[in-house]
Amino acid sequence: MDVRVGLDVGWACEKKCRGKRYASPRPEGQELRAISTMRQPWEWAPSRTGRCTSPSAAAVVLLCAVALAFCPEHAGAQGASDPPALLPANPGANIRQMVAGNGKVFFNATNAIYGEELWVYDVEKGEVTLTRDIARWGASSNAEVLDAFRDAIYFRAGTSNYGTELWKSDGSEVGTQLVLDINPEFGQPSIPSFMVPFQDHFIFVADDGVHGSELWRSDGSASNTLMIADVNQVPGEGAITFCPVRFRDLLFFRARHSSEEGELWCTDGTPEGTRRIDVDGLAIEGYLCRMVPLDDCLLFGGRTEESGLELWRTDGTVQGTTLVADIVPGPADSTPIEMARSGDAVFFQARDPAHGAELWRSDGTSEGTYLMADFETGQASSDPGALAVAKDRFYFVAGTLAHGRELYVSDGTPGGTHLVLDIMPESESGDPYAIATAESRAFFTAETPSLGEELWITDGTPENTRMVSDIWPGPNGGEPFRTVTLDGIAYFQANEGIHGQELWRSDGTATGTYLIADIAQPVTTPPSSEPYMLTANGDEFCFVAREKDGQWRIWRSDGTTEGTVRLCDLPADYRAEAFLGLYPAGGVLYALCMTESGMAQLWRVDCATGDSTSIARIALAPGESLSESGPLAIMKSSAYFRGVDSEHGAELWKVEHGSGQPRLLHDINPGPASAMPRNLKSSGECVYFVAHTDEYGEEVWALEEDKPRILADVCPGPQGSAPGSLLPVGDDVYFTADDGVHGPEIWVASRSASGAHLVADINPTQHAKATRPSSLTALGDTVYFAANDAVHGVELWMTRGNAENTTLVKDVFSGPASSTPEMLTVSGDKLYFRAESANLGVELHVSDGTEQGTYLLQDLAAGPASSHPAALYAMASRLVFSACMITADGQSAGTELHWTDGGNVMEFELHGGTGSSHPDHFLIFQNQLVFSAESDFVGRELWSITWTGPGVKPEVELLKDILPPEIDVFPLASNTRSGR
Repeated sequence: MDVRVGLDVGWACEKKCRGKRYASPRPEGQELRAISTMRQPWEWAPSRTGRCTSPSAAAVVLLCAVALAFCPEHAGAQGASDPPALLPANPGANIRQMVAGNGKVFFNATNAIYGEELWVYDVEKGEVTLTRDIARWGASSNAEVLDAFRDAIYFRAGTSNYGTELWKSDGSEVGTQLVLDINPEFGQPSIPSFMVPFQDHFIFVADDGVHGSELWRSDGSASNTLMIADVNQVPGEGAITFCPVRFRDLLFFRARHSSEEGELWCTDGTPEGTRRIDVDGLAIEGYLCRMVPLDDCLLFGGRTEESGLELWRTDGTVQGTTLVADIVPGPADSTPIEMARSGDAVFFQARDPAHGAELWRSDGTSEGTYLMADFETGQASSDPGALAVAKDRFYFVAGTLAHGRELYVSDGTPGGTHLVLDIMPESESGDPYAIATAESRAFFTAETPSLGEELWITDGTPENTRMVSDIWPGPNGGEPFRTVTLDGIAYFQANEGIHGQELWRSDGTATGTYLIADIAQPVTTPPSSEPYMLTANGDEFCFVAREKDGQWRIWRSDGTTEGTVRLCDLPADYRAEAFLGLYPAGGVLYALCMTESGMAQLWRVDCATGDSTSIARIALAPGESLSESGPLAIMKSSAYFRGVDSEHGAELWKVEHGSGQPRLLHDINPGPASAMPRNLKSSGECVYFVAHTDEYGEEVWALEEDKPRILADVCPGPQGSAPGSLLPVGDDVYFTADDGVHGPEIWVASRSASGAHLVADINPTQHAKATRPSSLTALGDTVYFAANDAVHGVELWMTRGNAENTTLVKDVFSGPASSTPEMLTVSGDKLYFRAESANLGVELHVSDGTEQGTYLLQDLAAGPASSHPAALYAMASRLVFSACMITADGQSAGTELHWTDGGNVMEFELHGGTGSSHPDHFLIFQNQLVFSAESDFVGRELWSITWTGPGVKPEVELLKDILPPEIDVFPLASNTRSGR
């Protein structure tokens, strides 16, 4: 018996029905783009418990072993064509959903170790990572992404304790967290759905177990996740059913108030602002519900007894909610569906007796609503669907007797609407689906008898419509689907006949189309402690690592194997996998972590005894990056931090290292309103920080002798200048700010004087596309940064504090294109950074501050490929970094550790062959470089490099195998990465 039958049948059913009519693009302007992110009626839905519904890990592993036993010649084969006849094709990772945004592709995938969980592909790093093993021990959380908000994506996932609830992720394990157990009954789900970003929060639908499915709002924190209104007040009966959409300052949705009919509602995000648009007799059909905004109205399909199901419009008022056009006069239906906006009009499928189901257009007026094209003349229907909007056109699928079902393109006019290419000649159908647009192009899947279903690309013209790559050679077809695009690259699921359905990418060329990761491959890597957050603390260093019981704890090390031991174990109410930061202060270590309740808590650890004490609550802004926000500043005898209480809100607090007793230092924004101090940076006896007050808005402050004062009111008045990237240099502090006139630029202030001055208006002509300087880094009295002057793109700049000595260092990527300098790191008298240059990809560069002295250090990935240098660290006059070497013939040596003194680049290879050690979390400790890395025999553990002197090759050694392999240890969530 094949234990994969259940999976294969479910996949086949979905493949058969997978939305050739129903896969439509998300509305324009939403940051996260997806195809069919919401479940369709025929697709799988999570169980009420949210428990595992996939085969057990042991069963899948056993199946793999049996398969290899029956057919050993196919074990690990890379070039085989069809799988053996006795066994079905490898089902692969069985990706059910894929979304792209913020430089990452998120998707759910299944393998034998973790079940079905949320994974992420970081495009910049080229790394595929499990975000977090939410359900644990092989069970599946069945994660499904809802949408993006600020710097995180939000999704629903299920566990046996919580059921299916609302989660968020920034792509890292620590940043993947439960937002709130909305339905608190053990194991019962709230099943969040239909999320829409809205003003300073997002709105979604959830069931708390009492009110049924109702409207909720959240800013990403547990305390601010609240039900907006109980629209249907019958206990246990929900109101919200389908299609929330944002229009102007309102969110429109379909709800049932007191009848079975769906009604039109809107909300401004408050209970009192949630109301029905009460037009007598108007009902919204649930299974057809689709609302599309134009500039002055929202179009939707509505039903009345007099007009049937027709096209309506609303501006949010009863008076402004009217029938646009009665396409089929009287009570008969035209049934407008497949609605999508392109340009200044909405295009949709509608049916009338004379033309059947064809393509229509509307600008929201009766006279502007008309039949666009009758592809199948007479009463027969072309049934247009799968509308996918591109930059200046839209693509769709339609069927005729002459051509079958093929791909069409339109510029929004009848004359500009035509067949792209008859992929299957005459009446046979190429049957395109999974259309994903990139600028004016479209990727899609189509079928031919000789090639099967493969990936195609078009720009809307027949001559430029072609198959990208024959992923599975022969008539089987690679069957690529769930296609999304990000920065012109298509990401999709496909099967080349060896690995099963897995994650692929394509740039539109055959050579640029390849498998990114084989997620469902049997996992044989050893268990990993995955040490991270390495932090120097006097004559030792501290870090976080995972132990045999799966819990994360704080460890300490003096740089030797025997001196690497556990420091402390925090109390049981602490969420063990959510360490947010370690802050050393001599004999004391402050640890910022997340409790089970979702609260950020500051702990004080005595490094001599290991005793830990809870200090205070720390306020975290939704989605903020702690590496940028700086919630703590450590001084010689005390620490300053952003504490929070109910009386004062988030304000500036202080704790003495010796006593451990915290106290409110100053209520900068008086009363319960919060000053929310952030970017705390210590310099000498001064602490700089950013704070908000009702009088000044958000500006830069200074703290000396425990007395805070505003350092510069850059943008006078309560709106504030939104400063960031504070960089102390001597007695000055540089920062980015917007004075309301010049846009975001670099400013400098002195601790010895009030006020600040603009360093230079680098982009004086395009304030809307302002300079947006970033990566401020000091080398001596010179500050380097990346900025855009609207002429050279984002390039490397330098300043010494005024316009006269603020200059472009070098236009690395010549012309208006951007080299985008990142990871600016000082080592010795040189500045290292990674940047992109023409025909050489993203590589490591070095600069001495002059144009001639700024150059590519070495093309580690030969030609246009990129080595993607990362984790740059300075050690004496050397620079250590990770990068992926690629030879001239395209062979990868994996991502490994490298070092340079400004001349040649040397490599340390920890992982044999073409595998990758992915070194990360570096720490300079005495004469050692300590870091986390993977190897094929110990997993991800703690390693070190010791430099003994000039001319002596430094050696790499395993410092400590904290989690050694044992038979009774089941592998936990890891960051094992594969990629290209």
